[in-house]
Amino acid sequence: MGAPTRSTFGDPAWWQLPLLLVLSVAFESLFLHNGLNLLDEGWPLYAAMRLHAGGILYQDVFWVFPPGALLPAWLGYALEPPGVVAARVIYAGFDVALCGAVYGLGRRLMTPSYAFLGAALLAVAAPLSHIVQVVFGFRYLLFSVLALLCFSQRLRAGQARWLVAAGCFSGVALLFRLTPAFAVCAGIGVGILAADRSWRRWLGDALYFSAGLAVVVAPALLYFAAGVGLEVIWSEVVVRPLRMTELQALPVPALHFPQSLDRWQLEHAFSMLEFRLYPLLYLGYAGVLGWRWLSALRAGKAFDDVLLLSTVVWGGVYLLRSFGRADIPHLESAIPPVCLLIARLVQPRASRRPARAWATALRIGAVFCAWVLLKGVDLYAMPETRGQRPVAALSGEIRAIPDVLRMVDPAVRAIDRFSSPGDILLDLSASPLIYVLSGRSGVGHSDLLMPGTLLDEEESVFLERIVAASPALVLMPRQAFDARPERGVWVTAPRIFEWVREHYVLRSELPAYFLLGRRPADTAPEEGASGGAAPES
Repeated sequence: MGAPTRSTFGDPAWWQLPLLLVLSVAFESLFLHNGLNLLDEGWPLYAAMRLHAGGILYQDVFWVFPPGALLPAWLGYALEPPGVVAARVIYAGFDVALCGAVYGLGRRLMTPSYAFLGAALLAVAAPLSHIVQVVFGFRYLLFSVLALLCFSQRLRAGQARWLVAAGCFSGVALLFRLTPAFAVCAGIGVGILAADRSWRRWLGDALYFSAGLAVVVAPALLYFAAGVGLEVIWSEVVVRPLRMTELQALPVPALHFPQSLDRWQLEHAFSMLEFRLYPLLYLGYAGVLGWRWLSALRAGKAFDDVLLLSTVVWGGVYLLRSFGRADIPHLESAIPPVCLLIARLVQPRASRRPARAWATALRIGAVFCAWVLLKGVDLYAMPETRGQRPVAALSGEIRAIPDVLRMVDPAVRAIDRFSSPGDILLDLSASPLIYVLSGRSGVGHSDLLMPGTLLDEEESVFLERIVAASPALVLMPRQAFDARPERGVWVTAPRIFEWVREHYVLRSELPAYFLLGRRPADTAPEEGASGGAAPES
């Protein structure tokens, strides 16, 4: 691909970039005050709450990601407890910045018009994940894109110092999430190999890149090594997430064939198709680029598509995470590079006669409209879809659909009724946002019970912690995790479940939970009771 063309009025970035940022801000603003996610949104906020109360990360504050991923929630909670809206503003800032960065990367891969298309697709991507507030992996790809932009400068200017900058941004990515960092390191690594044939150049570039990576990561490792220890960091950030992914895996959903032209049916059908289309997209790019690379090697010529190859490897490796727990949010978290590759795919091949401006605009408009229709962006933007009922536990600052409300407000009211501020709550439902909204803390460390939380013999250790804390209340789920009986807390933590059954009785039957209180000392558990109530499978 040659250098991007300039219009007669100069570089179109002067209007394209502001327009993209406005589009991204408008889209993000739709979801700032709508929807709640008790697990994915509540987890970092609960960890932030405990950190602000003096807890120690990875010791008595349960967290299985690198520390940077907690920063938005930590800042949000510090600025305006419980921090829901403040944290969302910070998350949205990441998304908007990512949109701009993707536009910049796209301009290195295609003409400005199609770079604009790729970033515009991204600006309105993942509406389902936005509405249920689970796009955390999505936004932290910002640092990966910045690393690729630095690598692009290395390719264009031939200055190795840009690889130090690329390594630094990859290191920042590593401090936020492991998989985006691993994917971009793989992409840049392949790019280094494809850019030259000299092993000395490979070694030099690798050293420069590694130096930048080390400058960022080493201080963080030393800090936590002196605090909780490297063994704990390895267990919490690598071993436990792998185990959780294994135990929480979901199969790729089956294809859905719409029975009518109903928009929701079409959106669902396309969502299921995406699981097949995106791997094919990457395989197609990889096949073509691999053949070109091999042809260049045979002909003794330079390979011209190094940055595109790096982008494909980065996106393809990162896409793999979507197939461990194969649901829409995990798939959509890997969508930014997909948007770029779609835009480049629909760009016409270079010819002597450049396309007319109206023809380019028509093509770009058609692709964007098709994307909006297939992704159901307008459907998710409707107020009734986003939710119109105020959440009382957040003073009406957030609005949600009835299914979410029934999980939040009754539980918070019941906890306030049957306990006092400062009392300990034991949540067995993997709903950490309830801790935050009720102002009650858990017993510490593993107090977010779901498949994979407890490794080996950790259940006994955590049970001892529970017994010592003697929680005032226990929040018991009505349904198993993922609505799968084999993932219920009675299976994943049977000794804790039995202890609760022995020592607690029903205090309040809620729409989504059973709220249990301490059993009077002179009574015994009823035959067949589960803390006074039996969860549904």
